[in-house]
This record gives sequence, C-alpha cells and structure tokens, in this order.
Amino acid sequence: MAASKDPETGRGVLWFADIGDNFDGAWPDISIYKVMEPATVRDAVLPAVRYRFRYEDGGHNAEGIMVNPKTGRLYVVTKQFAGAIYAAPRRLSASRTNVLRKVGSAPIMATDAAYAPDGSSFVVRTYFSATVYKALDKPLTRVPMPALDQAESIAYTGDGKALLVGSEGANSPVYRVPLPENALPTPTPTPTPTPSTPEPLLEAADGETVAADSPGGITGTDVLLWLAVATGATGVITIIARKSR
Repeated sequence: MAASKDPETGRGVLWFADIGDNFDGAWPDISIYKVMEPATVRDAVLPAVRYRFRYEDGGHNAEGIMVNPKTGRLYVVTKQFAGAIYAAPRRLSASRTNVLRKVGSAPIMATDAAYAPDGSSFVVRTYFSATVYKALDKPLTRVPMPALDQAESIAYTGDGKALLVGSEGANSPVYRVPLPENALPTPTPTPTPTPSTPEPLLEAADGETVAADSPGGITGTDVLLWLAVATGATGVITIIARKSR
C-alpha cells in the first residue's frame, strides 16, 4: 500500500498492490488499484481504478510500492536476492497493460518501500534493516530496525523525521524509528526579512521636516532660536560681570 495526493485536486490517493507473485513469474500480470481517499473514516464501498502491469524482463515477486510525491510516479520494488526498482509509465492506462521498466537496484529481499513526504529521499526495508536513498542507486544511510516476527511495512511520519515500521496480523505493534541526522529532510529556507520602511516625514509649518514619530523633532528654526537665546544670555552675563568689578 502507498499514499499520495492527486496533483490536480490535492485529494489523498491510496494505492493497493496485488503484486506478491511468490513463484517469480507464474502470474501473467500484476494489478495495482487506485482509490480516492475518503474525507471521513467509516464503513463504505469505495470505487477503485484497476491498473494492470507486467515487467519488461519477465515476472518477479514484489512486496513494495511507493509514489514520488513530486512527480506522482509509481514504483514497484521486487523481493528477490537480486532485487530491483521498477518504474511505471508517467501516465497510467486502465485499458491496457502497463510496462514496468527497471531503473535501479534494491536490497536483498525487500519487504516494503516508501517515499519521504517532501520527495527528497525514499526508504527500502528488508527483514533486518532499512536503507534510505537520496536517489536511485544512491544509498544515503542504513537504519537498524526493531526485531519483528514478520517485518513487512514501513512509512515516513508526516514531518519526514522518522520511520514507522510494523509487522502483520492482529495486535501487531508499530514502532517509531527516528532518522539519523544525515537523512532528515532539508529545512525550508527562512525568508529573508524585507528592510524596514523608513519612517514617514511630516512637513513643518516653516517648510522643515521632522520624523513622524518624533514629537520633539528639531527644526532649523529651533536651532536659530536656541542660538539667539544663548547669545543674549552671554551678553547679559558679560554686563553683570563688568558692573561687579
């Protein structure tokens, strides 16, 4: 199973894969079903679109599918000793068989796979560990997995900072496994703050300008008045000083 979003409507899409061909080629084709995710969770019968697929190089057993959130492209990951990743066509046809083409390698006996929510990486798990890839055939790091009876599932958390892993059967636990530092999503750049707008200036009655938020703004007239007062005061002090001799 995989989840994605419809690029045109933004609605959630669920993909259900019937791809577990344990005889590596006994099936003439495999099927993956597309279901629009319901807005509410309740018992209901939902319509599904069935897409048929065949591998370009013969049948394979597989248990992993993933959808690139940036491109919407579907991938199938085989569960074999020489595992591989196969890409579906960019546009799927519901009326004819779609061909899956090999685009990369996968770990031995892969049991599930998933893309990070931002599409910056994807993960493929096996029974014992998981490998995070930056791109096809470009492994980034390995992540140890908790011991499970049947290690069958993996997904990213919504923020892309951890993996959710589980088993199968009733009452199976789900574990949250934090990703190492080098596998965390790239932080979104913080927007550069725009320079603050200069304070508006107000026109004084005498044509001088003062800052709008400066109630005590000094104008040219103020300076002349202060100079006149200072000159007058100096003259008075001089006269008093002469009389007192």
